[in-house]
Amino acid sequence: MGKYLLRRLIFLVWILIAVSIICFMIIHLLPGSPSEAILGTGWTPQGAALLNKQLGLDQPLIMQYLTWLGHVLTLNFGQDYITQTSIASTLKVALPPTIELVVLSQLISLGLAIPVATFAALRPNKLFDKLANLGSFGLLSVPTYVIITLLYIPITQWLNVPNSGTASYVPMSQGLLTNLESLLIPIVALSIGSFVVYFRVFRADLISTLQEEYITMARSKGISRRRILFRHAYRPSSVALISTIGVNMAGLVTGTFIAEQVAAVPGIGSSLVGAIFQPDYQLLQAIVLVTATIVIVVNFGLDLLTGYIDPRISRD
Repeated sequence: MGKYLLRRLIFLVWILIAVSIICFMIIHLLPGSPSEAILGTGWTPQGAALLNKQLGLDQPLIMQYLTWLGHVLTLNFGQDYITQTSIASTLKVALPPTIELVVLSQLISLGLAIPVATFAALRPNKLFDKLANLGSFGLLSVPTYVIITLLYIPITQWLNVPNSGTASYVPMSQGLLTNLESLLIPIVALSIGSFVVYFRVFRADLISTLQEEYITMARSKGISRRRILFRHAYRPSSVALISTIGVNMAGLVTGTFIAEQVAAVPGIGSSLVGAIFQPDYQLLQAIVLVTATIVIVVNFGLDLLTGYIDPRISRD
């Protein structure tokens, strides 16, 4: 396990370096000079010269990258030349709603997918299993923004949930319950999309696991169904589920950005869209770097968890 962890750490470092190089080159690959991309219509020779000196753009490219990387490692993403504010402060405000959406939607989707998939796998091809498969197949084809739109009427009007309308986001600092009410619709929409994927993956693996010889042997010994599930079936069946969570992370981030736009939640997605249309290339660069880093680190953690659950992976 130690060698496996070391290999994964080395791989993680190289991936992060590659991502940082790509993010650093975003501005340099744009038409014109980086100062023109940053200053936009406010570009002047004097302003460009000052900016080049401040950002070290008059230095060799490798030195620019190393200087920029040193600032990034200290969470110094520079100043937004459009809003004249710190990019780090913008990310500090925008990250919490996005992280909250991702974490809560995943907890809900997994909390529902595992018991529903278990119930279906214990009775394969029965009525509940067929209905669950049919419903999940139908929901799989519905985009996130459509689900959010369809949820507005039942949640805001039929259930009369307060603070759940459009552009009604309330920060957690103003009350946890009010905050959850304001994020209810996008959380439910994201949970539905993830639930469908996790249900289908876990159900298929659990059905296969329950047909293994060691499960049959456990049943013949009179071991209870609950113990068979928790001690013998869930662990091998969860490997593919954990891998699916990692693969789903990139798509989940995209879905979260869409949900934030539709529900007018001031998260990373809203900041990204604003950075694209302004255009604000420095903020765009920082958002891409932070988002990619979070996805990579989460996948790294899930890889380690997979290796712990199935030691054969770490030995390979």
